[in-house]
Amino acid sequence: MATSEASILNNRNKILFLLSSIQFIYTLDLMIMMPLGSFLIASWNISTNQFGLLISSFAIAGGISSFTAVFFIHRYNRLKALFWIFLCFTLGLWLTSFAPNYEILLLSRIFTGIFGGLLGPLILAEISMQFEYSKRSKPISITTIALALASIIGVPASLYLAQMDTWRLPFILLSGMSSVVSCLLYFVNSPQIIEINKKKKIKLNAFLTQWKPFSGLLVTISVSLSQYTIFIYLAPYFVHNLGITEKQLSLIYLVGGISVLIFAPIIGFLSDKYGKQKIFILLSLLLTGPIYMVSHCSFSFFQHILILSIFYFGLDAGRMIPINTILSELTNAEDRTAYLNLCSSIKKMAIGSAALIGGLVIHTLPNHQLLHFDQLGIIALVSITISIGLVLRIKV
Repeated sequence: MATSEASILNNRNKILFLLSSIQFIYTLDLMIMMPLGSFLIASWNISTNQFGLLISSFAIAGGISSFTAVFFIHRYNRLKALFWIFLCFTLGLWLTSFAPNYEILLLSRIFTGIFGGLLGPLILAEISMQFEYSKRSKPISITTIALALASIIGVPASLYLAQMDTWRLPFILLSGMSSVVSCLLYFVNSPQIIEINKKKKIKLNAFLTQWKPFSGLLVTISVSLSQYTIFIYLAPYFVHNLGITEKQLSLIYLVGGISVLIFAPIIGFLSDKYGKQKIFILLSLLLTGPIYMVSHCSFSFFQHILILSIFYFGLDAGRMIPINTILSELTNAEDRTAYLNLCSSIKKMAIGSAALIGGLVIHTLPNHQLLHFDQLGIIALVSITISIGLVLRIKV
């Protein structure tokens, strides 16, 4: 009996490791495109709007695929579906690495986004199946640590490699890593076996007419807008408006990633002990200060920006731990995968909208400085306020 339990725990840990690895690769793919924006803009002489389209197309493609998956993804074994989807995502990374021009790169990002948009909800659904709600924030915080590692190791290393050679090199290395994880994922089986009802049909009305799942969709929109309206254009703003060098930008992402690495396990523990909603609201309130300062204040010393990045990255990523745990419990287990895909679809569309909003609000001067970045800060603060109000009304 003890041997059987140990075997299940060992297999569960293997699954959690692979899920975290997939989260790391997906997050790094999304994150490095943003700071590499200055390299792409310079090397291909594209505009800020064209760069914004690379980000938004990836997100919108993922949103559309996630929405489509709502109606059929629940009919398949989660881990098997995850393997094939991640394999196609890996192919998209290889296509991105060798895109010969802007148009092919844009098509490659759309292809990658289609399959990348399905990864997040499958990861969260698998964690939800393996761990009960009262203990779920801790494993979710482990996947958040993967995000931190992407910032600590991946983004600085990618920027360094891009400076040394070309923007393609980080994507080539990421594609190789993704290929290895795909092979490992093929040989893993879930210790939790659930009966799959292939005839079950998902009706969106069930998610839109009941307050709990519908409120989760609204929270997803508000949280995503508060995150990405600023973050997408943060690197160009730091470089062109505040005079940050590329090497200093790498250090900012390094310090920000370390803060997430420290904050994540603490937030996961506190969320399980004191309640997911309380911790989310607290973190959101604390985050308003860094968002206001980064979007409205001028800095004379680089050290001040570095200190601010500790709290900005740590709080912003950390609040996703309790909110993702909440979202995973707003429907029954049978509908969870479909609902989380719907949340993912809404999130990707919100990220794409944030990129487009940023492109419309911001104006680029001939010296590449960004005007009206402070207005994006206002949009983020309003979105945070709305998310707090919604979470207060959710009963899990």
